[in-house]
Order: sequence, then C-alpha cells, then structure tokens
Amino acid sequence: MVGAPSEPWYVIGVIQTNPTVSQLDEIKAVYRSMIESTVCECWEDESPGGFESVSDWIDAANSHHLEAERITSKSEISGIAQKNLLLEITTNTEGYLWKFIIPVHN
Repeated sequence: MVGAPSEPWYVIGVIQTNPTVSQLDEIKAVYRSMIESTVCECWEDESPGGFESVSDWIDAANSHHLEAERITSKSEISGIAQKNLLLEITTNTEGYLWKFIIPVHN
C-alpha cells in the first residue's frame, strides 16, 4: 500500500511465479480479492474491457505476454468504479513477475 493506511493512494500486489505459471489460480484469487476489497464487488456487473471476470482478464494478459516477444507486457483496464487497473507481467530468470496496481484515491 502506498499512502496512509486510512487513505491509501495505491494498492500494489506483486507475485513471482515459476516458468510454467502453475500458480495462475492463486494469482487470480489474490487479484480478484484486491479488486473486491479496494475498488468494488462489481466486476461482473460492469465487465470492464469486455472481460466478464477478473479471471478472464488475467488469462488474456497471460496469453498476450506468452505470445509477445517483449520482456514486459502491460494490460490496463478502465471502466470499473472510475478506476484504471494496471497489470504488468515481466519475464525473469525465475519465471514471471506479476505486478498489479490499483489507484485507490482519486
């Protein structure tokens, strides 16, 4: 969390996965929980980016990253409670570093 506990500016989640990304279900659970606890429990109602669920967004970002030839790829979603959510995936020697940033304070 960046900012004061009573008024955070950003909530940041960072997860290191192995090269086979066998922890994808855990990533989905953590990021879904982060969104529900800091933004809203409204993803299914708003379908930001055309994704029906957080899981669908993460699957699409993961597929895009695996197909890309870049070390880092980013996916930004807007349209959920007037927030822009950022997901960044970086390939490293251990596998993949997933960074999720939620701006909480407008």
